[in-house]
Amino acid sequence: MPNWCGNRLTVLGETDDIFAFCRRAARPTARYAIPAPASCAPIPTTSDCNAAGPEVRPKSMRTALQWEPRPPATPLSLHALVPVPLRVRRRGFAAAGYDWQRAHWGVKWDVDGGVTRRAVPGGVEFDFRSPWGPPARWFVEVVRRFTSLHLTLRYHEPNMCFAGTMVGDGGRLQEDTELTNPSDVDDFAADLFAVVWYGEPGIGADPLPDWRRVRAPRRRRATSPLQLRLEFADGTTA
Repeated sequence: MPNWCGNRLTVLGETDDIFAFCRRAARPTARYAIPAPASCAPIPTTSDCNAAGPEVRPKSMRTALQWEPRPPATPLSLHALVPVPLRVRRRGFAAAGYDWQRAHWGVKWDVDGGVTRRAVPGGVEFDFRSPWGPPARWFVEVVRRFTSLHLTLRYHEPNMCFAGTMVGDGGRLQEDTELTNPSDVDDFAADLFAVVWYGEPGIGADPLPDWRRVRAPRRRRATSPLQLRLEFADGTTA
């Protein structure tokens, strides 16, 4: 069981660009192929039957590949914005996905299921958890892809006592700072997440369930494709 790192992603920009980001981000996590049992013989390629044939599987054989159940949609997933290639997902998570996600996202798993999204003046914020630390490499790639947006990732891992801020704008990383001093980490968490830890500075329970958030704005009937219309000018939701 990993230590969970609390993250807050703030996305600011023009309304159309924010909507485009939200549509792209609101997709399920990666779905991997399920490895065949070790006792099963490998599926032959056409070249096993015909030495001159191409190294491709007949359609009838390709359909034998089993996949994980389709994951539910979420307001934000790492896979939605920096997708795992199909060739990696076909090989399975243990065989290829773990290493690919560590290399391209900076974390081994996608976000925990408890993602929250809310409108803020000029944009939108996402709160989510990631294992052991922030998805730093993922954030750098998102900044590179969404050049019209100003993005900020702030994170806090209470058990290992570190926190930090990453800022991207215009397709480039502008700031990357990390705090490790216990009192600084404690102040950072209290300011960002409205959390006051008791006991040793920087040490506390899993941050997400303990965050004391401001009451969410009132919601009315959803009218957008996201089922949530965001009024970015004044920070309310409709």
